[in-house]
Amino acid sequence: MLQGINIDEIKNYNSSLKQYREKAASLKAQIEYTNQELDNLCKELTAELGKEVTRENIEQIYTEEVTKIQSTLQSGNAVLAKIASEGQSASVAQTPVAPQVTPQAQPVAPQVAPVAPQVTPVAPAPVSQAPAGTLPGGQVAGYVFGGGAQSPQLPPLFNMN
Repeated sequence: MLQGINIDEIKNYNSSLKQYREKAASLKAQIEYTNQELDNLCKELTAELGKEVTRENIEQIYTEEVTKIQSTLQSGNAVLAKIASEGQSASVAQTPVAPQVTPQAQPVAPQVAPVAPQVTPVAPAPVSQAPAGTLPGGQVAGYVFGGGAQSPQLPPLFNMN
C-alpha cells in the first residue's frame, strides 16, 4: 500500500465525482430543452402578435402588452360604467310617477241613448271566373317572387351551413 494515500477516500472521491458529472449532464439536458421550448414559444408569440419576439426583447414586449391590456381594460370599464349610469338615469326617467290626486266632486255626464247608424245596402261586385289555379291579377298559384315554379317558402335570411 502507498503511504499517505487512503483507498477509501479515493473511492469516495470518484463516486462523488461521478454523481456530480451525471447531475451536470442532466442539468445541461434540461437547459437545452428549456431553451428549445423558449424558442418555440417566441415563434408562437411572433405569429400571434405580428412582431418578432426573441429572448432579448421578450421582457420589453411583455411590458408593452401588459400596458396595452391595462389601458384597454380601463377604457372598457369606463365605457361600461357610463352605460350603466345612463341606463340607471334612463330607467329613473322612464319610471312613471303617480300624480297625487285629491278627491273632488266631478260632474256627472248626462246619459244619452245610442243612435243606430243608418246602413244603405250595396250590391256586390261582379265576380269574374278565373281558371283554376290562378289568383286575382293573373298570378298563378305556386309562383312566388316573380319566378318559375317554386315552393311557397321564404328565401333563407342567413346562410347557416
